[in-house]
Amino acid sequence: MKGIHTIQQLFNENGQYLTFQEFHAKYHCNTNFLQFYQILSAIPVSLKNRARVLGQNSIFNYGENWKSFLLNETNQINFETYRARDYYRLLLVKKHQSPHTGPERWKRDISMDTENWTDVFKMASKTCKENKLKEFQFKLIHRIVITIKERTLQMWDKYRQ
Repeated sequence: MKGIHTIQQLFNENGQYLTFQEFHAKYHCNTNFLQFYQILSAIPVSLKNRARVLGQNSIFNYGENWKSFLLNETNQINFETYRARDYYRLLLVKKHQSPHTGPERWKRDISMDTENWTDVFKMASKTCKENKLKEFQFKLIHRIVITIKERTLQMWDKYRQ
């Protein structure tokens, strides 16, 4: 938008943020000062400090290559062609998958093998159509539903500590 591609472009030569008037004169953006300061306050402090240290001659000053970004060895993001679904797919990639905690908690009361638990987890979304029932079933399988007995035991444990 209007040639702004990096955080460094929001700084002046002294490493200070541009004032709203300087920003408006430099980029001719059709915005008001509230939106401008909301954007500045939304930038995390760590990124602000890093951008201030790196300055305008950093590797983050993409120039003409701002249209693509190498995320890792296998993924390159093309900002011109990527759509919301592409970003969503990137977010869904799981690097660490931990086993379900529900079966471990249920082992104390019921003996079932791993294959049966896999069926139970798959069946959870297919058994009912209403979201509240699906949510309850999920909580029940994962032993999140707290009964009066469990709540009393939790309060007793806190009292003893």
